[in-house]
Amino acid sequence: MSESSDKIPININIFNCGTIKATFYRHLSPFSVMEILEKLPLTIRGRFNFIGPKTHWMLSQIGISVGPDSKATLTVEKGDIVYCPQTDSVYIFIENDKLPTKMNKIGKINNIEELNLFSNAKNGTNTELKLSN
Repeated sequence: MSESSDKIPININIFNCGTIKATFYRHLSPFSVMEILEKLPLTIRGRFNFIGPKTHWMLSQIGISVGPDSKATLTVEKGDIVYCPQTDSVYIFIENDKLPTKMNKIGKINNIEELNLFSNAKNGTNTELKLSN
């Protein structure tokens, strides 16, 4: 697999807030990435974590069934995009965080500054994941 086929550019459109450019990386979690790509474009209501400071934006019940992979992690950095097998959710991290369960990293926000779009997002805001043109 060539390096260019490993990188899949996507757009994350937070309705009424703006669009964030990101990249999925097949090598991070091949099964999770491929299953999610088959679902795109995908529009789901997003929300922040319920407890504590706002560390991530969550898109729940995306409709795939993939378990944790061998590279699953408990540590994430600001801008990481992960798939959580336990909740069938995609998380976009707006802060560094330590996770309670292992999750599959699937991508990264291209420009961390674009994460400021989440400052205008409210729980329940529709969020669309789609391939970038």
